[in-house]
Amino acid sequence: MKLLYGTGNPAKLEVMRERLSGLNLEIIGLTDMKEAPPQVPEDGSTPLENARQKALAYFEAYGRPVFSCDSGLYFEGVPEEIQPGVHVRTVGGKYLTDEEMRAYYAGLAEKYGDLKAYYKNAVCLVLDKEHVFERMDAGLESGLFLITARPCAGIRHRGFPLDSLSKDIRTGKYFYDLEETKMDQTAVADGFVSFFKKIPSLGQCAFWPIGLLPLALAFFPKGMRRALGTSRQQSLYIAVFGKLISFGRECRESLAQ
Repeated sequence: MKLLYGTGNPAKLEVMRERLSGLNLEIIGLTDMKEAPPQVPEDGSTPLENARQKALAYFEAYGRPVFSCDSGLYFEGVPEEIQPGVHVRTVGGKYLTDEEMRAYYAGLAEKYGDLKAYYKNAVCLVLDKEHVFERMDAGLESGLFLITARPCAGIRHRGFPLDSLSKDIRTGKYFYDLEETKMDQTAVADGFVSFFKKIPSLGQCAFWPIGLLPLALAFFPKGMRRALGTSRQQSLYIAVFGKLISFGRECRESLAQ
């Protein structure tokens, strides 16, 4: 089943593919689409507002199930005016390159000492106009880590510029010096996986077998049909189940595209 991840960052796309690899989903990115993505202002005040803006805009543009994520970076013990929040890459109205980001945040760590930092993360999934799922809570936040003034020597991953400045707060080791599994737990919130697992329509789209109910109901003994109520009540049950069937089929077909 294909699901569009609203990002043009190949590094983030690869990380998300790895994180969701056990969910039977084929994750594609904006660069896989034939049409160029729309420009999204991302002028929300929280990660969730930005994630919602992007997901709704991409759904409107492509007409297929899509999810978008956004993050905010927060420091402990620094003046409010230099808190990055959702503007991690934008400083003084300028969008920073990877190298400019490293230089800027290394400068802050030089001025204030090693910065205790954490990420607030959010995700918004749009299956269709009536089925929008979103989450931003402590379960999606990273643990505390340090941003230091001196980058890890020789290692740079495009799209994740601050990882080379980031240290595990318990061991003092750079993220890049941690074991892969430990680094993964530190850098990426496991809550993303649980978010998708809790959405039934991304699994088996299990509504369609209920389509057998009207046929089965016709062959029920009278006593069993009476247990389901009057004919009007039975019709109501069937109508409700019919709506579920239609949604299940649409969901399955759209995700299979």
